[in-house]
Amino acid sequence: MTHVLLVEDDVDTRALVRELLIRRGHEVDACATALDALRLFRERPYPLVVTDWLMPGIDGLQLTREIRKLDGGEWCVVVVVTARQEVGDLQTVLDAGADDYVTKPFEISYLNVRLEVAERRVAETSRRRAAESAAEASRSSLERSRNDLLAILDLMRVAIAMVDAAGAVTFLSKAAETLLGVDRRSGSGSFWSDVLPLPESVVARVQEVAALPESERPRLEAAIVRRGLALQLEIEVRDDPRGLASRILFLYDVTERNELQQMLRDRQRLGQIIAKSRPMLEVFRLIGELAKVDTTVLILGETGTGKELAARAIHEASDRCEKPFVAVNCAGLTESLLGSQLFGHRRGAFTGAISDQQGMFEAAEGGT
Repeated sequence: MTHVLLVEDDVDTRALVRELLIRRGHEVDACATALDALRLFRERPYPLVVTDWLMPGIDGLQLTREIRKLDGGEWCVVVVVTARQEVGDLQTVLDAGADDYVTKPFEISYLNVRLEVAERRVAETSRRRAAESAAEASRSSLERSRNDLLAILDLMRVAIAMVDAAGAVTFLSKAAETLLGVDRRSGSGSFWSDVLPLPESVVARVQEVAALPESERPRLEAAIVRRGLALQLEIEVRDDPRGLASRILFLYDVTERNELQQMLRDRQRLGQIIAKSRPMLEVFRLIGELAKVDTTVLILGETGTGKELAARAIHEASDRCEKPFVAVNCAGLTESLLGSQLFGHRRGAFTGAISDQQGMFEAAEGGT
């Protein structure tokens, strides 16, 4: 059923056409003037308007032009009914924006045919409107999805560039602008390799990696110079999560991390001693030499300089490493018990010796 607006100043013709439209299953609002028709159309746009041409005041052609200006008027199917039968009338009607033209007097069968044509046009227009509305809703949804995604990406403290299927930059994050020194607004729309200051070899590798399945894409390394500073980057190529053909490039500044790792690699470790200075490396060399022989070693140094660590390092590097290592705090030894502490004693050997006591030398047997 279609809601039809009928505009006809002749009472008999209006009643006849109204009855015919109702029999065809339509809901009909009928009026006698164009002004009433415009008022009704403003209140509720009609998908089908059947109007007389020659009416007092505003005629049917001017009414058609006014309807086309109103909300919903661009979708309305307008059929003009007239007693005029002059050459060129059809073209005049079409130029005014109407869709069809019916002359009076008319046979009921002929009017039914013209109304059926109009009904089909209304149905086609309705389908087209629905399709365009769905397309607009889909576009709006995609736009909202894109805006949400870009807002999230902009909050991340990672340099991010979004590239469409043609290779044009569609988005640069604030972090990318800061890290790479590019203007995100002027860079938008440009080819990504012209925007990102990457070496040609890295650009070629990015293109190769982007063609691989996402699960098989390795991270790429790149070195760039920014404001006179050498930066080390890792580049990750990901697919657009919205299922589009675009790619998202994540550029991570790993300069500090790599420098820390290099510092750790530069340091050397012996036992529990970690050092990289030249004097300490010489100490490491001496410890290695001493560990090869069974000999007595005197280690001198102020409190807290690591004498015990050096002794333990000699022990752990020697053939005695599986044997005990006994560290003795000499400041804690007492003169009266020195022999007992170093060499041990038997029960009853002196007053207070209530049990056998192993000495430190015995405890370190075979070791250090």
